[in-house]
Amino acid sequence: MALVYFGPNWILWAVLLRVLGRRHPPTLDDSQPVGRGRELVAALSLVIFVVCFVPNPIIFSWTDFFEAMGMGHLLGR
Repeated sequence: MALVYFGPNWILWAVLLRVLGRRHPPTLDDSQPVGRGRELVAALSLVIFVVCFVPNPIIFSWTDFFEAMGMGHLLGR
């Protein structure tokens, strides 16, 4: 939640992490090796991540938020 200081978009990530992070089921047997199919899915996921990576991310700041909400006067401008 400390990242909310940098921008309001971190609120979404905090909520998603809180809601979805607790529901992940445990594995049935941790001693079993990962199968070939899962390794291929992992490699494909990595390739998709690299292809979709944006070096210049969308920046959404508190200033943008207040101006969009019509509360720009609170910023002292």
